[in-house]
Amino acid sequence: MPSLFAGVRMHPGFGLKVQYYPNNFFNKEYKETGNSGGSTYPYQNLDAKLFFVTLSYDFHGHNIHRHVKEKTIRYQRKYEKSF
Repeated sequence: MPSLFAGVRMHPGFGLKVQYYPNNFFNKEYKETGNSGGSTYPYQNLDAKLFFVTLSYDFHGHNIHRHVKEKTIRYQRKYEKSF
């Protein structure tokens, strides 16, 4: 299913994403067969194009680089002392 999307990440960890699906979401050719043998097309008259707006927040993302850097420096210092 084709789609269009765009997103933005802002400091300190907020994000906004927009998605749009231009084709009909429902399969109009879907057929249900009942016990009596009759067929119905439940989605034949439905037309739905999806549009999503997503707001997100990364709780630890804005501090992760500092944490990784500090951990790397501590490891390097420990490694240098052993030689």
